[in-house]
Amino acid sequence: MNEPSPNLKISLEREILQDRNIAIVGLQGVLDASNTQYLQETLISTIEESDIRYLVFDLSGLERVASSGIGGLMAVARKVEEQRGEIILTGMHDSIMTLFRLLGFTTFYKTARDVEHARSLLHPAADAAGEPARKFPLIFVCPRCGSKLRVSREGKFKCGSCSSIITVDTEGNPSL
Repeated sequence: MNEPSPNLKISLEREILQDRNIAIVGLQGVLDASNTQYLQETLISTIEESDIRYLVFDLSGLERVASSGIGGLMAVARKVEEQRGEIILTGMHDSIMTLFRLLGFTTFYKTARDVEHARSLLHPAADAAGEPARKFPLIFVCPRCGSKLRVSREGKFKCGSCSSIITVDTEGNPSL
């Protein structure tokens, strides 16, 4: 495993909220090439060893994110998606929020004001069988071109391949 970098501090808290294994990951400093691999290895091993399906990133202490850091976050996100989990981004400064919006992170991942707000977003609505009724994040195929799309909420979205506007309703049903 790579060594931690002095320019990024990682805090990690595990908790169970209504039978959901959650990790709250606090990042302080700069996320760049010098520490991305360490962050990625640390979080992926935590996800695997502790059966974590939900990650709440507290980014209130993050000063800057380099492109390599974004790649590392995407690798962690893929692992969470494999677990059929969810990521919530919290506490982003304006510059980081703008960057994440431009890259589409806020379309694919939920955002929250702070960690407490993120916890409230993780309260499951149970269906008749007692299983969480999870519609989002939703992965589906574009009805026009067949490209795979992922959305984190209901609304109107543009397909990146064919530019079709797709509406996803509150039940998670996509339509042109």
